[in-house]
Amino acid sequence: MATSKIYKQRKNPDDNNNNTEITEHDYNILLHEFSNMKSNRSDTPLQPNSVKSYCAKLQKLSILATKKPYQNYKFLLDTNKIIDIINKNILKSSKDYYSSIVKLLKSKPDINNDVIKLYSDEMKTHKKTEDTARGNNTVSEKHANKLNSLTISIIKNKIINYEVKNDMDMIYQLICAFYWLGDFTPRNELYNFKIRSNTNKKPMNDSFNYIIVDKNNNPIKIVMLNYKTKATYGKQEFNISGELKNYLFNYLTEFKKLNGDYLFVDKHNEPFTNNNFLTLITSSMKHVLGSEINVDLIRQFKLTNIMNDNPLMTINERRELARNYLHSEATALEYVRPALINAKT
Repeated sequence: MATSKIYKQRKNPDDNNNNTEITEHDYNILLHEFSNMKSNRSDTPLQPNSVKSYCAKLQKLSILATKKPYQNYKFLLDTNKIIDIINKNILKSSKDYYSSIVKLLKSKPDINNDVIKLYSDEMKTHKKTEDTARGNNTVSEKHANKLNSLTISIIKNKIINYEVKNDMDMIYQLICAFYWLGDFTPRNELYNFKIRSNTNKKPMNDSFNYIIVDKNNNPIKIVMLNYKTKATYGKQEFNISGELKNYLFNYLTEFKKLNGDYLFVDKHNEPFTNNNFLTLITSSMKHVLGSEINVDLIRQFKLTNIMNDNPLMTINERRELARNYLHSEATALEYVRPALINAKT
């Protein structure tokens, strides 16, 4: 398999819209759009995480609508096409796609107010629907169907028995292992994970997250410094389970990862963008599990079944479970979706 830490993400003819390569230049076009925008609630620049979210969603829409990375906002003026894409595709939080569009178009002086109002009305409609679903702890049928008849036991067996024939297979398997075999369940933070030796005494850079390894390349723990709720929970550390540890050790050895290296790099040996890595996650789920399950659905499915199988958890056990998702106990309860309780095996 690999002879260096560089790998290529091979194109698969079954990945309908994932074959468009997004370059750093393409992504910078979008970053520039939001560079001078202010927050809605104060006269301050947009937060970096908000900008990343806007860019990721608009890039996704551009690829779905034009089959090309984002070049300018003109494609959004075909309102019927864009609304149809958002409403018919299984996109995480449709409201946020509309929010990104509205934010961008409001900054353009030549945009007709009727266009902005149309998107704003769609955004409000989806916000109401999503808030209701969250409050009722429900999940849409189209999202639930993505899991088909999968159970956690079946998913784990699929990962363990997945046949690794090449470098990409190893990557697919490792990404699935991160999300399904360990207690800690990340959002999309894996793209900025770095390798760090436990003998490294230099301060950690809080722009990254880390896999800590010993002198023999054995993974010891995960250190989270840069994630969505970092302002609330700060630095967090997690042990690496036996199953995940084995896959991780094999990957680090095969790809000759060294102290300071990114855990995952693209075919140009460059770090991934948030948007590109989300594509790699869904591709991994499709290849290993047979379904393009997104991160949010993974987290909902796992947490729902853990709570369902352990109704007598203590307060401390619930707190630790919530910590594994880097959110609060209240948020953990919001993630519970009765429709996602898997069949007993």
